[in-house]
Amino acid sequence: MPESAPAKPTQAADPQNSLLFALASLAAVVLSLVGGGVPLLILDVPADLLAAHLLCSLPLAVAATVCMQRVPRAAVFVAGAGVGLLPVLLAQLPGHGPAGISLADVAIHSLVAMAIVSLPVGVLIQLRGRRPMTVPPAAAVLLCLLVMVVPSTLYTVTVVQRLEEKLDDLLGHSRVAKATEVAGRLQRIAPEATWQDRPVSELTTELTQQRERLAEALEHADPPRSLGEVGQYVNVCLQLDRRDRARELLRPLATAGQPLPLALDTLGLISQREEKWDESLRWYSKALEAWSAQPDRRNGAGRASALKGMALAQYQTGQLREAAASYESLVELQPTAANHLLAARFYKENDQTSRARQHAEAARELDPVASGPVAERLIRSLEQSRFGCFAGQ
Repeated sequence: MPESAPAKPTQAADPQNSLLFALASLAAVVLSLVGGGVPLLILDVPADLLAAHLLCSLPLAVAATVCMQRVPRAAVFVAGAGVGLLPVLLAQLPGHGPAGISLADVAIHSLVAMAIVSLPVGVLIQLRGRRPMTVPPAAAVLLCLLVMVVPSTLYTVTVVQRLEEKLDDLLGHSRVAKATEVAGRLQRIAPEATWQDRPVSELTTELTQQRERLAEALEHADPPRSLGEVGQYVNVCLQLDRRDRARELLRPLATAGQPLPLALDTLGLISQREEKWDESLRWYSKALEAWSAQPDRRNGAGRASALKGMALAQYQTGQLREAAASYESLVELQPTAANHLLAARFYKENDQTSRARQHAEAARELDPVASGPVAERLIRSLEQSRFGCFAGQ
């Protein structure tokens, strides 16, 4: 009988290779960032997005680190350097993706996250000693690669949509400084994104210039003397989010013998932006009292502003019954589509579906063009929530 061919020798498992792979990956990533191959600003993303990349990269980090146990030492260093230096190549690629995001940037974030996660995995394998872990099959490694890329891409799109909504809100309230910051972050996450059919890069440049002009004007402005000058100065301070300076100017007007209603209202707004809800509620309550004491009861805008602020602060402090009363007073005083939508969202958040639907339908009837689509989405979400409740019974 002829002798059978000898079995091909396999590479002995070496747990140290796993740790060396992790260290090589992390070192290459640091060199890429410090050397300028990958811009540091590319990592300036929301914390939850970074956390998503770390979580999604964990399976591939484990699979790759385990595989390194049975790879020659030289190949371990090559593989680690490849993981760390691949972002340098990707940084040169456009990589257009959905919602204006860069798929190349998503891949860079994922690779950097993988290099970071590989280190604790390598340490754990090293601590196991000579008890080798089972090397996963190629199909499992491929699945881990998909898990690293696909969910993180989808979550990046979600973050972009959230930043766009935040940008809408900030610009709607003329918060130039904060809007500039959010637009810049949006541009870094989604370089090809647009805002109202304008490239975000163009908007960021315009906002940056506007912020610089406002800051320069504020720096060279003389101390305000008249109420009109105080109002203009405070308005610029609020646009630049210089709340402390605005508060200094408003407090004397709000604590005088006859407090100025607008000063009280603005102090409520400042506390609201600082999320100091109890303080905000106190200022807005005083503002409503001051507005109501005015001889001219036609100042509905002032009372409506105070009621909006009170309702939000009451909601944030858990005073739901009082918040509901404030919202009802608001829509009675100013039955606009925007105010009905505020009430509808409040009732939806508190599972009062019937009341939420009434206010949403009122908003749709009052302004079918601007508020209609928003109201329709809210009504659909209410119907889906009700269906979910029935399905769970």
